[in-house]
Amino acid sequence: MEFRKFSAGCFILTCCHMQASAQELKTISLKNEQQSYALKTYFISQVKDDRPDTTNIGSIKTGLVSKKTQKLQLEYGARQSLTQFIRLHVQQDTSSIPIELHITDLSVFETGTAGLKSSNELNIALAFYEDNAKLTEYKAGGTTESTGDASKQEGREGAQPGGYLADDGTLRIV
Repeated sequence: MEFRKFSAGCFILTCCHMQASAQELKTISLKNEQQSYALKTYFISQVKDDRPDTTNIGSIKTGLVSKKTQKLQLEYGARQSLTQFIRLHVQQDTSSIPIELHITDLSVFETGTAGLKSSNELNIALAFYEDNAKLTEYKAGGTTESTGDASKQEGREGAQPGGYLADDGTLRIV
C-alpha cells in the first residue's frame, strides 16, 4: 500500500545529519535525498505535529563515558522539517486526494548503558487523515548502539539490525 511505502520512507528519512549547537542542544536535519517513488492517489496537503512536547525529540548521552545529556531537536522543528522534506523530495500530484500527515511520535531516548557502551532508541509514528477522519497510522523504530560518545561514533560494515551513526554524521538504519 502506498501509505506503508511513504511511512517507511519517512522512517528512513529520519536518517539524519547531526550538528552540535550551543547550550546542550544538538540540532539534527533530515537527510536531503530524493525519494524513488511518487505519491499517485493522494498528496500530503499539510503536516501537523500532534506530539505533547514539540520542543525537542528526546535526548542522547554524549561524552566518553556518556555522562552528558544533550537534547535533540530537528532543525526548524519536526513539522516544518518534514513539510520541507516532502515539498523538496517527494513527487506528488496535487490534483489527487489531499491527505494530512500527523506526527504522533518522534522520539529518541537512551535505553541503557554498560561501561562505555550506550544504546538509544528512535521511534516514529505517522497518522494519515482525510477530512478529519483517521485513515491509518504507521509506527516504526530502531536502535543505535555505540561505544563512547553516540554523536561521534563511526559507522561500520556489519552493524547490528537497528542503526548506527556513520562517518558522515548520518544515522543509518539497517
